[in-house]
Amino acid sequence: MDRHHPALEHRAHLTFDRRDGTVAGRLGCNQVNADATVRDGHITLGVPSLTRMVCEDSLMDGEKALTKLFGGTVDYRIEGQTLTLTSQNGTSVRAVAQP
Repeated sequence: MDRHHPALEHRAHLTFDRRDGTVAGRLGCNQVNADATVRDGHITLGVPSLTRMVCEDSLMDGEKALTKLFGGTVDYRIEGQTLTLTSQNGTSVRAVAQP
């Protein structure tokens, strides 16, 4: 199942720091920080630390979908500038690297 939330386009972003083992960014409305271990085609995402802002429903719905990727292991695939994260339940999220 591929999740596409138009309200999140150009608003959600994540930066993985492989050396520090962390991920940080914005999930559309709120800031997120978590541990992140990248290994063998998988990323283990820790429990997220989120700010508590409330935004419009479309942003909050997309953010809720992204938050479900945390606290577990996701498969990742990189094709060109596109990163695809797929959770164990089959939910898939695609992101494009910024130039």
